[in-house]
Amino acid sequence: MADAQLQVVIVGGGLGGLCAAHGLRAAGIGVTVYERDPSLDHRPQGYRIHLDSRGAGALRECLPVRLYELFTATSGQPSRRVIIVDERLRELHAVEFDGVSADGDPASFSASADRMTLRRILLAGLEDAVRFGAEFTRYETEGERVRTWFADGSSVGCDLLVGARLWPGLDPRWRGDYVMWSLAVPAALLPGSDAELSSRGAGHLHRFVAGRVAGWHPALVRLIEAADVDQTSCVPIRSSVPVAPWETSAVTVLGDAIHAMSPAQGSWANCALLDAALLCRTLRAAVASGGSLTAAIGEYERRMTEYGFAAVRASEQAASSFGGNPLGRVLQWIGRRSR
Repeated sequence: MADAQLQVVIVGGGLGGLCAAHGLRAAGIGVTVYERDPSLDHRPQGYRIHLDSRGAGALRECLPVRLYELFTATSGQPSRRVIIVDERLRELHAVEFDGVSADGDPASFSASADRMTLRRILLAGLEDAVRFGAEFTRYETEGERVRTWFADGSSVGCDLLVGARLWPGLDPRWRGDYVMWSLAVPAALLPGSDAELSSRGAGHLHRFVAGRVAGWHPALVRLIEAADVDQTSCVPIRSSVPVAPWETSAVTVLGDAIHAMSPAQGSWANCALLDAALLCRTLRAAVASGGSLTAAIGEYERRMTEYGFAAVRASEQAASSFGGNPLGRVLQWIGRRSR
């Protein structure tokens, strides 16, 4: 298999897709990313995400050195202490963290990153490889190749199609500096279905939250009252169901396209970036050795689904531990971080 003949199409310009594009380009593999949003700033990217050694290691493996250094320089300071309080702001638990950092060493990396900032970093150097406003509709196999079709009727052929879309429905707002609050409630207690909540607008959601916290500490009540109502959104928390091994082909997936998970353990972004690095590594090895593309994709899928669905299970266990008690879930998460 000659590397000049290998062309990869990535559907979805999220963190995993862009990370993979950098890694593939560094390996001399042709790659184009197709993103349905018309521009980078069209859809805000939401709150900060936590990246650990998995995500940082994948970024260092795939990105040019200067971009990786920019990523670490723009990351937040590692958490040194977390305090858990109740609805009356009475301290219930506190944990100190040691041995974490946001320097260039991915082995000890543990810090938050702003999604929009990280996405801008990942787009740097890929301007000629990213096509905005390209909504994927379907694909067709053409022998050993794949043809990908888009909503405008255009199509493109490739040797490998990678599905890397962001989690559908995850559309919170984004600005520069901010304070974020969230209220987690069982679906049965929500005032309507996902579709109904979306149709009623942000004001309806904000009033529901204000009613739920009316008896809490006045400072928390004021925090809710002071929020920008238009930025209130409902994000359903869902997890993917593990699937049996499938027949390997010239179409594969990464990130939330295959192993979407709850945010209980902060693993979704780390796993998506880990997928990107693993895919690039296996394809690079196949190109270098002249090996089979199908075999390389099969090895990637075997390893990706193994750790990906393990992360899904761990996230579900964290979300359901202690009989569904939110405090118990937080304490369990903190306990893992402190070990």
